[in-house]
Amino acid sequence: MNSKVYRQYDSRWGSLAYPTSYSPVSSDGCGLCSVTHCAIELSKYANSTPKDFISFMRQYAVAGNGTRWDGIDAGLKKFIGNSKRFYDMSSFWTEVGKGNRVGVILFGAGAGPDGTLWTTGGHYVAFTGYKYENGKHWLYTKDSGPRCHDGWYAYETSMRGRISILWTAEIPKTGWYKEGGYWYYYKSGTILKNGWAQDSSNKWFWLGSDGKMVTSKWILSNKEWYYLGKNGAMVANGWAKDSKGWYYLGANGKMLKSQWVKSSGKWYYLKKDGLMAENEWVYYNKAWYYLLSDGAMAEKQWLKWKDNWYYLKAGGAMVTGTYTVDGKTYNFDKSGKWIEK
Repeated sequence: MNSKVYRQYDSRWGSLAYPTSYSPVSSDGCGLCSVTHCAIELSKYANSTPKDFISFMRQYAVAGNGTRWDGIDAGLKKFIGNSKRFYDMSSFWTEVGKGNRVGVILFGAGAGPDGTLWTTGGHYVAFTGYKYENGKHWLYTKDSGPRCHDGWYAYETSMRGRISILWTAEIPKTGWYKEGGYWYYYKSGTILKNGWAQDSSNKWFWLGSDGKMVTSKWILSNKEWYYLGKNGAMVANGWAKDSKGWYYLGANGKMLKSQWVKSSGKWYYLKKDGLMAENEWVYYNKAWYYLLSDGAMAEKQWLKWKDNWYYLKAGGAMVTGTYTVDGKTYNFDKSGKWIEK
């Protein structure tokens, strides 16, 4: 919810003609400010002010009487893309109860049941939030007038009997929404499907052909393999495990293959299919290396394999020929086996 509240009398636009210099925004601009409060809920208008909308809204202004009703309709349709007008509260509550709604309330003169005075004549007030709690309907209002009725107000205690007409507009969904137990990603009201989506956290996710977030699964994209973790985020600079074993995903999320990777101070080898080598020999750059049961490269240690002893020097390469270990010289044949004498 955008926290900005714009007052009609703000020096940046209060003296601007609406529609004439004898009828400026400061006296007749509550409709303009209300439409602005609704529009700034969209990311593309988040930093806009009434000054940015006045050229369009001025055509619906009437000197001394503010904005025409059809101007509220037109403003919401122009800047949000839709508008509905209501004269009865029952239908209005059904509409706002669908969620993601903002709108404008036209108040008539007089105070609400608890004495909240919205206007002594007629006044437009925007709302950008709705909730139903403890048997009451609450609206989050933004009042452009000097009474500054901004915040949560209950219809039953503060507005009943004072509302003339209401308008609503649905803000196109953007971001993650959980529906029917599954997560979907919306962009300007449209569910993204069958592809990547990057959210506000800068993490990447994959949406299936039905739009559902894919989790704990491999994805083949542009001939490269990627892994989506249990929370759906693409794994990058980290390990992923499936029924076959462990894999490592690079900085761009691509599965690493036929190469070494250093993780937590140890070296590991990813085979040509990306699977981490373990309990096996790997021939790399004209030398043999052994990967232990946890996948870590063996180095500076003796290794017994198939009843023969081998020595892996610093850097992991298997020793052949004559080599000194802890001050003692040993002989190894061409296959690396220790030759006992």
